[in-house]
Amino acid sequence: MASATQQTIETDKLSVIIDTKSGEKRVNQYLMRQCIGKGSYGKVKLAIDNTGKQFAIKIMNKAVLKRKRILGKNSVTDLLTGLRKEIAVMKSVNHLNVVKLYEVIDDPEEDKLYLVMEYLSNGPIIDLHTENCAPLDEDVCRQYLRQVLAGLEYLHNLRIAHRDIKPDNLLLSDTGVVKIADFGVSLQFHGSDDFIRSTAGSLAFMAPEMCAPLSEPYSARVTDVWSAGVSLYAMIFGKVPFQAKTTSELHDLICNAAIIWPHPISASLELTLSSMLEKDPLKRITLSQLKIDPWLLGSTQCFNEIGDTPSVVVVPSVIDSQVESIAAIPHVPGPVLRSSETDVIQPIQSGIFDLSMPKPASDAAASTSDSVIDQKSGGSTGLSCEDMTVMPASPASDRLALSERLKQTVERARRLFVRYLSGSETTNNRE
Repeated sequence: MASATQQTIETDKLSVIIDTKSGEKRVNQYLMRQCIGKGSYGKVKLAIDNTGKQFAIKIMNKAVLKRKRILGKNSVTDLLTGLRKEIAVMKSVNHLNVVKLYEVIDDPEEDKLYLVMEYLSNGPIIDLHTENCAPLDEDVCRQYLRQVLAGLEYLHNLRIAHRDIKPDNLLLSDTGVVKIADFGVSLQFHGSDDFIRSTAGSLAFMAPEMCAPLSEPYSARVTDVWSAGVSLYAMIFGKVPFQAKTTSELHDLICNAAIIWPHPISASLELTLSSMLEKDPLKRITLSQLKIDPWLLGSTQCFNEIGDTPSVVVVPSVIDSQVESIAAIPHVPGPVLRSSETDVIQPIQSGIFDLSMPKPASDAAASTSDSVIDQKSGGSTGLSCEDMTVMPASPASDRLALSERLKQTVERARRLFVRYLSGSETTNNRE
């Protein structure tokens, strides 16, 4: 018997048929193929259904999972309970940049549990496990990060913190769409408070507040931004920013060591990375602020949230004129926008620039710090395109001034963006 819950089918009957001649194994309607992944407690196999569509099926032994204990600060649970929580999270999500869970096959009379998931043929966005891992092109990194942040924003709006963002869990479809995978240590909150004390995830991608010796509560959502920053660093340089032989040494580096740039990068990219890898979680850039980050806005293409096929439309350039307000910028409705120039501020209705995504009512208070306009600012009249122009790398004496200018620009743009969303910003006539 099967029933649909959200986007996931739940099946409580298992049928396994093995062809004696070919040796092929069929699990319900799925023809099992080769193993494409293996972990401590299960494996992943490629499978094909009756229509020829490919899936990745995760197979686990329930008895083994039930025997394995997870020690928490105040409780002890087993891996099977943790897996069921992971399934509950995956059943509740449906987004272009999150891996889909199509079906759960869980027969109470059988020991095997099957998760039928979206198959992503291209694997991780970058393989850090290979020797001399080659960095990715900066424009590719920008496109990938925008999609990761789109998925994260969606999850955070559903009160879900992933807690294990890393390249291994950022998979690429054959059409170039990045998907967030593996919700094994994710947490779903029932209120606006996402502060926790427990640690989980991959050591090299943990935020400083997770590695600190004092067990102070920290925001799980904010740590996702750090992990995304480490992932961006890995894409740009082909390695993680901090490496050590022992866990204690690694924790010390994450908490105290300065970020090193193995090779020169643009000032705008350096600012983006530094903002995401800010050790103080209270000063770390937020997803809302990243929406108007100059380096991220330099992208010329973003993906259509309706389908997997990248497509673009042209928006008239505003480079040669003064921008009086964000509301005055030419805007083409639709899920995908592209500018004819790169240094342009534009409201975009897809990916991390989704202007229409509703936030839970109970989250209003929690998001105040991201949305309240600084009343002491006097109300900036707008930004010019000159303000947003990304300057080339300058001598060391000028880099501090450039960095400060970009920070001020980001803050001004954030305030204008909030005014635009709230409808309080009106279009001004150009002189």
